[in-house]
Amino acid sequence: MKKAIIICVDDESIVLQSLKTELKEAFPEFMIEIAEGGHQALELFDELTEEKCDIPLIISDYIMPDMKGDELLIKIHERSEKTMKIMLTGQATTEGVGNAINFARLYRYIPKPWEKDDFILTVREAARSFFQDKKLAEQNEELRILNYHLEEKVKERTAEIEMQKDIIELRNRNITASIRYAMRIQHAILPSKELIGKLIPDSFILFKPKDIVSGDFYWLYEKDDCVLFAAVDCTGHGVPGAFMSIVGHNLLMQAVSESNISEPAGILNYLSHGVNKLLRQDHFETTVKDGMDISLVSIDRKHFKLRFAGVSNPMYLVRNDEIIVHEPDRYPIGEPFNEEFTEYKQLEFDILPGDKVYVFSDGYIDQFGGPKRKKYLSKRLRELLLEIRNEEMEKQGHILNEKFEGWRGEVEQYDDVLIMGVCIPATSYTTPR
Repeated sequence: MKKAIIICVDDESIVLQSLKTELKEAFPEFMIEIAEGGHQALELFDELTEEKCDIPLIISDYIMPDMKGDELLIKIHERSEKTMKIMLTGQATTEGVGNAINFARLYRYIPKPWEKDDFILTVREAARSFFQDKKLAEQNEELRILNYHLEEKVKERTAEIEMQKDIIELRNRNITASIRYAMRIQHAILPSKELIGKLIPDSFILFKPKDIVSGDFYWLYEKDDCVLFAAVDCTGHGVPGAFMSIVGHNLLMQAVSESNISEPAGILNYLSHGVNKLLRQDHFETTVKDGMDISLVSIDRKHFKLRFAGVSNPMYLVRNDEIIVHEPDRYPIGEPFNEEFTEYKQLEFDILPGDKVYVFSDGYIDQFGGPKRKKYLSKRLRELLLEIRNEEMEKQGHILNEKFEGWRGEVEQYDDVLIMGVCIPATSYTTPR
């Protein structure tokens, strides 16, 4: 590694030798170079600079035949702002010193003859400042290079993230488009407004899927003198629940149209066997614990009878000022029957004009909300149904929706929501054939 160099400039050789001797003694780590005039000093400086030498300090006289000291220091400053400059002279003018200060950033003016200790201390402080500035500049350059590389990496990562984001957004758009198409398929299996208006004209259906597609669905069918309707809650919500809803709807249709079953309990037996067979839930290795909760009602319009069978979800009957709860079975749809459970039970009773029947999934009563963010619960639902019992059925649906949204507030919807309300008409329930 090359030694750093201090340049001394003076037109008197005796002064130069004195400076060289004192500096070598005090600073053995430096090389001391001398020049007898301004032009010689500039040539020396340029040569040393070309050789990549550090020149922490130049000490110059002011009065010299070829170039004044302030002029020399200004030219040195133009070549290297970081090199420290000391003017050592006994004849400098105020103007000359001012020029050196203003245009060469003069570090110190020392009059001749100099005091040795003060001179050595000044040179030491000047050299220390030079190397501190150099080290700081090197650190700044290292930081600049590091920041540059970091910025380049950030740009690369940002580009990668943007590309991944674009890919994910495209996939999400494709997935969403597929799910929306599945929604149209699912809506196609739901009863039409025309069928609802024909079979249960005085009714409402509150249907609020949590996602684009739903695990809840409602079902309506006319068989002989009976109108059958059901609220079905399949395992899960979203896409998995929607798949199960297709399975459930198809099995219900097969039960009544292909197997000619009209009793609610018989339909549930068929549904459970069908789910078990399709999902192979009696094979331990391939068990898929999926199924559905259901409330299924048959209204016999000829004999004014109501038949009910359900799994997990009850049926509510509002008659006059009373609400009657008809409890369901608890044995899951899809579980294989055994000696302890051989079939679903069925309730049958007379109905009266003005009776109101409600079947529902658990999404409404399980919704968190209210001031303490608790579940709505079935007790509140029964109290609300009694409170609005004298309202038209369509208005009841609107009130239930408003109450649900008010209870939910800013809380995310927890599950699919489905409530069906049907009023038994005061006139004959038979329809012309």
